[in-house]
Amino acid sequence: MAIGARSEFLRYLHQALGHHGHNLATSVPGDHAVRAVTSLHPDVILLDWSSTDRIALGQLEQLRAWTRAPVVVLSDNDEVGAMVDAFDHGAYDYMTKPCAISELAARLHAAYRRRPPRPPVDPVIDAASFSVDIGAQTVTRDGQRVELTATEWKLLEVLLRHRGTTVSSRTLLCAVWGPAYTHEAHYVRIYLHRLRQKLERDPNHPRHLVTQARKGYRFVP
Repeated sequence: MAIGARSEFLRYLHQALGHHGHNLATSVPGDHAVRAVTSLHPDVILLDWSSTDRIALGQLEQLRAWTRAPVVVLSDNDEVGAMVDAFDHGAYDYMTKPCAISELAARLHAAYRRRPPRPPVDPVIDAASFSVDIGAQTVTRDGQRVELTATEWKLLEVLLRHRGTTVSSRTLLCAVWGPAYTHEAHYVRIYLHRLRQKLERDPNHPRHLVTQARKGYRFVP
C-alpha cells in the first residue's frame, strides 16, 4: 500500500511497482489512509514523505498505532536527522528520492519477507469484566450492551489491538484524535476515566485498562 500527498506520483508508483510484482493500493495521508490500512490490512506500507511535511512523523506514528505492517519511508530529505526520526517513530526502511524503481521494489520485497505474522482479523476479546467484538464494534458487560461514544470506541480499539503492549499517550492521541493533538495528554486521561467507569469492576483500581507510569497505557485481558 502506498500513501502520498500527490496523486500523480501515486499513479506512477502504482504502474511502475506493478511491473515488479507489487499489488498496490494507494491513499492520501490522514484519516483516509488510516481507514484504508484498517480495512485492507496491507503487508507493507510505502509512505511518501515530503521534507516540507511538518506532520509526517505524526502520520507515521498514527500508522504504527493501527498496524504491524512494515513502513518504508520514501523521502526527498537526505539528512541523517530525518532518517533517525523516521526509524525512531517506527519506520522499517528509509529511501531518498530520486531513486531507481528496481531498488525501491527490492526494498519493498525485503520488508515483505520481514513482515510479522498477521493477528487474527477482528477478534472477539474476553476480559474478566467485559467482552469486545472488534468486528461488530460492540462491548458487553454482564450480558448487557455497553454504549460507547465514537471516541471512546477508537481509544479502546487501539489498546485492544496492542493488548499486552504499553501504548504511549502520543501514539494514542495520534491514532484517535490526529497528529495535531499530540500535546493534549489530558484527552487520554479524561477518556480512559470514562472507559473505566463503564467497563471496570472497580474503576479506581482498574484491572484491564492500566496506566504505566511515565510510559503510557495498556490493555490487560
